[in-house]
Amino acid sequence: MKILLIALLLIQLCFSALTPTQIHLAYTGVPSERIVSFVTPDATTGSPAVKYGTSATNLATVAKGTSFRFVAGVGNSYRINTVTMSSLQADTTYYYSAGDASSNIWGPVYSFSTKTSDITYAVYGDFGTANDVSLKRLTEEIKLRSFDAVLHVGDFAYNFQDEDGKTGDSFLENIEPVAATVPYMTCPGNHEAYENFTHYIHRFDNIDKGVGVTSGSKTNLWYSFNVDQVHFVVIDTEVYSYSRDQAQIDRQLNWLKQDLILANQQRSLRPWIIMFGHKGWFMDHTNFTGFEDLAHYYGVDVYMCGHVHNYERFYPYYNGKIDVPASKDLYLNPKYMVTLVSGSPGCREYVSHGTGPVDALAFVSKNYGFAHLKVFNTTHLHWQWEQTGLGLGAFEDEFWICLLYTSDAADDLLCV
Repeated sequence: MKILLIALLLIQLCFSALTPTQIHLAYTGVPSERIVSFVTPDATTGSPAVKYGTSATNLATVAKGTSFRFVAGVGNSYRINTVTMSSLQADTTYYYSAGDASSNIWGPVYSFSTKTSDITYAVYGDFGTANDVSLKRLTEEIKLRSFDAVLHVGDFAYNFQDEDGKTGDSFLENIEPVAATVPYMTCPGNHEAYENFTHYIHRFDNIDKGVGVTSGSKTNLWYSFNVDQVHFVVIDTEVYSYSRDQAQIDRQLNWLKQDLILANQQRSLRPWIIMFGHKGWFMDHTNFTGFEDLAHYYGVDVYMCGHVHNYERFYPYYNGKIDVPASKDLYLNPKYMVTLVSGSPGCREYVSHGTGPVDALAFVSKNYGFAHLKVFNTTHLHWQWEQTGLGLGAFEDEFWICLLYTSDAADDLLCV
């Protein structure tokens, strides 16, 4: 009997070691799709699949994907698998389990929503495994469905490659309850620069194969995607400092110009253009001129970034000019793009005490937290910054952007 129990335990441990980990979702740019990446051991067959359906007990649809071996460090290699779930119905809850079809080993069942409106985004950058102050709050809020997607504006794990990649593995395992439940959209930061961003590029293979394809960028370093009334544009601010290559710089800027031209042609469908990257115009080791001029010319409404480990909200600003609103917490028909820094969810480098130009600052906090972004309609955008040291849903700062020169006058009272 004792031998049988030991044998069963060994079998259980063996299967546990093969179970998928580091599961994370992303948008693809196609509303009826979600794309998931996950890790399995080298011992798996390279036959990745996802079972999914509208019932947790009936995952009747099976989608197959791609797989490759990734060497994260010395003695640490595994397979990164990517699978697209397609033909999804709008405004529906789906359940799914990722795994290896040949070995019939599957991971936990997660759920996600394909909601098409009333979407809230959690926004932060510079999030590590050490001093991960906001992790508990994020996992609490994902259970409450307090947000519907995450925009992680660069700098992960501190660092993906540390301890032969095990630090990066731990980060993606820790964030899995969040990232496996809502789309986890990213951009590279300076902490991803190791070996020409190889960990970032490979670990977020689902973004490369999803929005990297549909946006025409052919990369996960910069790309775009649409959700409801928003066109999101993601940029790589690190291209100026790490492995600098003028051809790469020109490639991104040329793509960005064409993307923004198309976004403006479709502005009646998606009036809001929101951009995010790792660094802002006043930060070190980047050149924001090309980005800023294009963003201003093509009417980008909001730019979100991190790098500085605090929270900073700026007045509308461009090329030294500041549009100071009559009300600090209401930006009515802003003349310039609004920059928001959300870089303090917690990491080993703690909070930053420096800020951008003080004459352009509307609010600054040197506490830990993350932001909530919500676009209500064609005219109203609401931003809140939550301090995780306070109670659940304790917002230290919030404000509105209102574009009343568009047509949705019925909701103007929101801005009064």
